[in-house]
Amino acid sequence: MISSFRRKVLIGAALILVVGTLFFIHASSPLIQVSNYFVDTTNGAEAPGYHEVTELEAEHGGKETLSKQEVKMNSRHVRFLPDSILTHLFESYDLSKVDWSKFAYVQYATNMDYCCNALMNFAKLRSKYKTKAELVLIVTKDAAVDLEEAMMKKLKEFGVTIKEVEALKFKSKDETWQEGFTKFNAFGLKKYARVIYFDNDATILGNMDSLFFIPNEVDIAMPLAYDETVRKMKKIFAEYESHEELKTAIPKCSRKSEDDKFQLESNIIKGAKEALKSKGISYQSLVYQRLPYLYNHALLDSYYFGDHFMVLKPSIKTYKSLVELCETKKPAEYDMELINKQFSVKRALSSSDSNLMILPHSAYGALSGTLRIRAYELLHYTDPTEVHCYARSEFDREQNKFKRRETEKHAYQNEGNRVSNEVDKVRRESDSTNEEETERVWEAVKAVHFSDYPLPKPWMEVNQYREYVSNMILCEKERAKTKKYRSKYRPKIIDDCAASRLWNGLYETFQEERESICGLTLSI
Repeated sequence: MISSFRRKVLIGAALILVVGTLFFIHASSPLIQVSNYFVDTTNGAEAPGYHEVTELEAEHGGKETLSKQEVKMNSRHVRFLPDSILTHLFESYDLSKVDWSKFAYVQYATNMDYCCNALMNFAKLRSKYKTKAELVLIVTKDAAVDLEEAMMKKLKEFGVTIKEVEALKFKSKDETWQEGFTKFNAFGLKKYARVIYFDNDATILGNMDSLFFIPNEVDIAMPLAYDETVRKMKKIFAEYESHEELKTAIPKCSRKSEDDKFQLESNIIKGAKEALKSKGISYQSLVYQRLPYLYNHALLDSYYFGDHFMVLKPSIKTYKSLVELCETKKPAEYDMELINKQFSVKRALSSSDSNLMILPHSAYGALSGTLRIRAYELLHYTDPTEVHCYARSEFDREQNKFKRRETEKHAYQNEGNRVSNEVDKVRRESDSTNEEETERVWEAVKAVHFSDYPLPKPWMEVNQYREYVSNMILCEKERAKTKKYRSKYRPKIIDDCAASRLWNGLYETFQEERESICGLTLSI
């Protein structure tokens, strides 16, 4: 047995050790955790755009999570740029003095169809949206040989610069996506100070020149691949249901109102203008310092970026790093997986020289398929710190749906068709949406990526008509169309006529532009 005196001595020594450790942490780190907030002790003020954080366990259930050391990292390396702030920065420049030769829109093409898609987008950027930035088409040498004279003439007509490169191909399970590594050549375009890269299986819906003027500190900015981000979050929620300790590491869902967002953005601008009077750094840098940023929590590893749209600083170092990742990658890893290795949130938090920024996915990461399913509601969640709110609601909805099915099965056996009819009514009501809200959200979209699996890309003509009509969405009110297609092709019938109109409009416009700009027709 330990004597009372020895017990007191041991307790006292332990307390001294704890206090000494805390003092050391306080003295050695400019960022410490106080009352669950990160506080910037370099100037004694709360860090701009601060968020509540919670301590994480270093390990959970045998799965890797953020370590305690990583929790202490400066999470302001991963900032979020609201679209209104982006517009404000753009308007703060004297555009008459801008050297547009330092900026470029970039796409890549490996065959004739992709060249046409790229031309369609470049034509809109130049003719409709009046960009003065350079237009660059990265073309593999094989594709350059196959380019028809008429296509080359049209590319030159819109001032497109052709950049020939060797195809980046590496061992892969599926050759369909193998050519996607070619996009990494955009990082090697050292002639430019800033590049806006986007995949050409997209359609441009607005002027995007403001993206060239994001703060200079930013190395790369991308929207979230929100479908994959939500999938990863829901997987953690499923684990969370059976792991009590995770409850303290997942943030509560607290969505900001429009007034709150306006106030936050006003404070960012006001603070930057006031600081400009006394600090000798650029206004854009002062705004950057005040932007909201991600904080550390158990869902942070879920944030997954879409490399179909990137605003980047060309860097030979980054290009070489990506090629090295290609050479050592697994057969099932493709361009998006490698981009998320190179520019993961986790890596950015542990790096002192990597500044990663999140773009609004509602403007730059939209997928055409979001109009066909409930996932389009995620476009309402423009703040990346709120994505987990949507993920949680979807997870709960799926869990409730499963439970309801079990209840319905039992009830149906006892009460017959009455229950089935009531269930159909509930499901129809749950699919009802506000058409005005759908249109309002869609107005903010600047670029849409065609992604409607199992529907093929809009230029692929193999069984195109049947595939298209079988997977199209129609509004219940469009009775003539629904009657024409319903019995033979069974398209999806929805109540949101705005979503139906917008989705079908994307494909109809693509067909018209392909014929008018490229001279190529489709059979839809």
